[in-house]
Amino acid sequence: MKSSSRFFPARLMSAEVQQGLAEDIYLIKPNNSPDKSVELALTHLSSLKGGIAEISEGPTLVLVHGSYQNRRLWWSESGECLAKTLIDLGVDVWLLEFRGHGLSPVNQCYDDNTLEDYARYDLPAVEQFVSEQSGRAVNWFGYGTGAGALLGALALGVISVNGEGLVIGAGVPFCRSLWTRIPVVSTLLAAGKAKMDLQVGPEPEPVSYLQGLIKENQWFSRRGESLGLDLWGELAVSGRLIHWFGSDEAMPQLDEGFKELQKQGVLVGMFDSDSMDEELSQSLVFPTLTDPVKVASLSADIANLLATGGESNRVLSTGEATSAA
Repeated sequence: MKSSSRFFPARLMSAEVQQGLAEDIYLIKPNNSPDKSVELALTHLSSLKGGIAEISEGPTLVLVHGSYQNRRLWWSESGECLAKTLIDLGVDVWLLEFRGHGLSPVNQCYDDNTLEDYARYDLPAVEQFVSEQSGRAVNWFGYGTGAGALLGALALGVISVNGEGLVIGAGVPFCRSLWTRIPVVSTLLAAGKAKMDLQVGPEPEPVSYLQGLIKENQWFSRRGESLGLDLWGELAVSGRLIHWFGSDEAMPQLDEGFKELQKQGVLVGMFDSDSMDEELSQSLVFPTLTDPVKVASLSADIANLLATGGESNRVLSTGEATSAA
């Protein structure tokens, strides 16, 4: 099929109607990583008018899933879901599935996949394609390790290069369990954990992915080491504002560097959202959002941030009101 992008091969896999919305699924082949077999599935959702897809003129947003997940974290074929509610609020919604997840084919070097691959290669390719298709700056919302990949890509300078588009995260972006602090032992335990975690979500994760997350949490390691940089230091000097949803109870699960960014005003924490209770804030994964109250609250918060260009009147965990642009 003829490419639908001037940057790399891309094709429309399917065009259907689901839940009263137009669902277009693209498969792109960026050829930007050592593994040339990588293909990424992107789902574009839009409202229907007279049976014809009506592309939103609102802000463009890519939703990024976390560990053990795929696009179904955001998009359910029945019932309440974040993607549909955001579209009702005028947002142009795209759903990314990382290499080997969901509709993205299992790549040749799947067993070697890491969060760094997602940050360095997958995210910039997605931004390039979505920006080309929409004609607008790309905004991001990621959960858990998906948000961690966004932080890595931002620190590398491979997304939001022109300073356009918001980066919004939620949950705990990196593994912080105490057992992961011990070198060698934690790496060996990762293989067993990969087998135990098969029932955590709809997608498995390769051992290399888990080992990468664990390695950077070990004693004498630093966050961003696998990317060849000091993650928190790079984000501090990047000049890019980051927004984060969570709860006060989740703060102990976050890196000290994360908290330092908040003190410096680089990261704006929004800890009073009805959608982010203690359980959802602290977990590295969570089930598809189907609770109507949580869906409505989180989608309204995200849509408000997008509509105001990132201005916020939320309250930080310190109790101070903040307004950031």
